[in-house]
Amino acid sequence: MKRILPLMLTLLTMLLTALIGTAQESAATNYMGLTATGASVTGAPIGAEGALRQETQMYKVNFSVADGLVNMQATYPKDNWDTQFNSGDELPAGTEVTFFVFLEGGYEMDHWVVNGNEVAPGEDFPQRLQWTLTEDLTVQAVVKMGAAKYKITLEKGQGGSIEGKYVDEEGYNITFDGEKDIQEGIELSVRATPDPNRMVDKWYYNGNEVTPTGDDPNLYVFKVTEEATVYVTFKEGQSGYVVTYSAGEHGSIEKAEVYLPSGIEPFESGEAISAGLNVKFTAQPDKGYEVDQWYVNDQPAESYYAGKPEFETMVEGKMDIRVTFKKGAPIKYPVSWTLEGGRFFVAKYKAEGSDEFTIVGNGESVDEGTELILTVKPGDNNVVKEWYINGALREDLAGVTETTIIVEGETTIKVICAPDTPTPVTHKVTYSVSHKDQATLTVTDAKTNEPIASGADVVEGTEITCQVTIPEGSMWQLEKWTIGGADYTEGAKKSTITLTVDKDLEIQAVLLDHTSIETPAGTRYVVSLQDGELMIQGLTTPTPIYLYSTTGELMLSRLMETSVLSLRDLPQGVYFLVVEGHAYKVIR
Repeated sequence: MKRILPLMLTLLTMLLTALIGTAQESAATNYMGLTATGASVTGAPIGAEGALRQETQMYKVNFSVADGLVNMQATYPKDNWDTQFNSGDELPAGTEVTFFVFLEGGYEMDHWVVNGNEVAPGEDFPQRLQWTLTEDLTVQAVVKMGAAKYKITLEKGQGGSIEGKYVDEEGYNITFDGEKDIQEGIELSVRATPDPNRMVDKWYYNGNEVTPTGDDPNLYVFKVTEEATVYVTFKEGQSGYVVTYSAGEHGSIEKAEVYLPSGIEPFESGEAISAGLNVKFTAQPDKGYEVDQWYVNDQPAESYYAGKPEFETMVEGKMDIRVTFKKGAPIKYPVSWTLEGGRFFVAKYKAEGSDEFTIVGNGESVDEGTELILTVKPGDNNVVKEWYINGALREDLAGVTETTIIVEGETTIKVICAPDTPTPVTHKVTYSVSHKDQATLTVTDAKTNEPIASGADVVEGTEITCQVTIPEGSMWQLEKWTIGGADYTEGAKKSTITLTVDKDLEIQAVLLDHTSIETPAGTRYVVSLQDGELMIQGLTTPTPIYLYSTTGELMLSRLMETSVLSLRDLPQGVYFLVVEGHAYKVIR
């Protein structure tokens, strides 16, 4: 009996375990969408409201940086914001994750390792990697110590300017003033440019007086091996080389300019110009002449400039610039005309040295300066109503059948003949937009749809249509209409209004600029927008910033080291700037 009891207890335990396991398996099977027999049912697990839910595949994301002295951050978009997550977290399939390495202490990106495969860093943002989840993801950032860089500071005394120039490690020409971190071993050229009637006095390197480079007192060249301050002083006196210029017969040098670091400035013949600066000359031939040749110290300049009105060269010593001129080939211009309501039109001229007239065909070209005699026969019962010369109404020629003009360019003539009728009363119509560069205003005859030019005389009683057009996406809006300086309340803010001409009309469409920056409360930064440049005042250390569209698209992500961010390449619209968790609404 003692042996049977333990055996029965064992059998009972096995039976209960089997029953419990079967019940758990059935429950699990039903939860996963299967019947107890394993048959599939429609849909996914049933939610709280009885609706079927689709299971979302989740993937684990691990990330790290090879050097522990460099920080790394990972984010993913959530509710239109970048949200940080930790290494080891799981995210839904299809999520675009962004990894960002904060390069400090002289470190540079070497490469990324994604699921064991090496990935080269991007050219524009090597410290950023974006990836779309299609599987479990492991990302490692591998950094390296970059070449040593030293801060070079350029300072100057009163009486001139200073500028540094070098070729960086990527082969780009870089110029700067003030301060710049420059890689060790780079050769740096520092040029001083004295103001007029000033010259370089002394050069200093880290407080020690040094001599200028070569024969140029305005140039100091050295190799970057340490943090350094270069300082230059100026004194009264003439600096550089004397540059003189002159022009031969039949022309003049209209303009002489020197390219200073502060901008382009005119200079007089005989002034001293610093070596290394570019100078530019513009010649003005007399009528009928053209530039022949440029000379430098009595030697012809390079053939490229022969016959060209402009000449540019670098000052490398004492220079005498001279330009000569020659007789130009006669310029010919076409002459064409239209005649409305008349019988015939004749254009003729006398060639130089001839007593005979030469008849000009419609559209034929004649020499510049030719004196043309124009004759029109209006026909029976008609008179000449209007002459148009090159599109301009010549009121002084009304009723005239013959006149003379000088051909000075392409010439068009239009003559209108009609029965003699009383001249209708007209009023002058002028119109404009304020601000004129932000929209266009067109005025047309409401019946014929013909455009009316601003300043034109319009027949009394004419109904005109005024329409202002603002480019799509512009932040400017129509604020109001003014007629003769007074607000036109009937038009309100309508883009099209209709008026009847019963007096002189001065019409203006007034626009209002709605460009703005909306700043959140409690932020220590001041943000402003001007000429496409976003100014962020208050930055003291490199700070990550993000710029999003209204749809949540990340437009820019940058570690800001300066206070200016250019938005000129972005289309106009509304954006959100995020700085340390604060969002600024930017209307561009």
